[in-house]
Amino acid sequence: MSWRDNFHENHVRRRRSRGSSRSQGQGLGWGADDDGDKWGVVALKKKGILKTLFTNPRTCIGCRSCELACSFNHYKENNPARALLRIIKIEEKSLDIPVVCRHCTSAPCMESCPEKSIVRDPRTGAVKILQDRCIGCKICISACPFGIIVVDPKTHEVKKCDLCDGNPACAKVCPTGAIVFARVDVGPRILMRSSTEKIEKNLAKLGGEE
Repeated sequence: MSWRDNFHENHVRRRRSRGSSRSQGQGLGWGADDDGDKWGVVALKKKGILKTLFTNPRTCIGCRSCELACSFNHYKENNPARALLRIIKIEEKSLDIPVVCRHCTSAPCMESCPEKSIVRDPRTGAVKILQDRCIGCKICISACPFGIIVVDPKTHEVKKCDLCDGNPACAKVCPTGAIVFARVDVGPRILMRSSTEKIEKNLAKLGGEE
């Protein structure tokens, strides 16, 4: 069994375990403690400040502006290799897929860190690495289901998205809205509207060709 297969099996097992906890009424079933808010997510939602990144591969054109903006915002250099997100290109399908950190409600990286060096920012809701605590064990890299925690090629430190302190550069520069920074309850609707508008434009073009 490959490490990917093994990780997938463990991931499925964890999800089933959490589902069982929810059915038994144990907190939120998100690794929560007795008050049901171990990671502070519920409190953030109540304040109305919990926002995260959403992606829409259908509108991504593969320009990689997001990677350049990310690396420049963090390191003042235009170097996609140092970006904290990735554009995955699938040549045979002519598809570009933005892969970003989801700042998960129950973040596997936080749960797996032996030094508790991965924490949630109480102001932005971002899941961040505290570099002064990190020992570079890379367990979080294996735990991340999106494979978006990286080792910086220059500093060799373990790095991940920090939402640019609540103002993500990638979402600001994306010319097509393939990366959106929005409230967790609004983001999906924004992407749905974007997809609907694109379909309507295509239909209008087809109508004009007749």
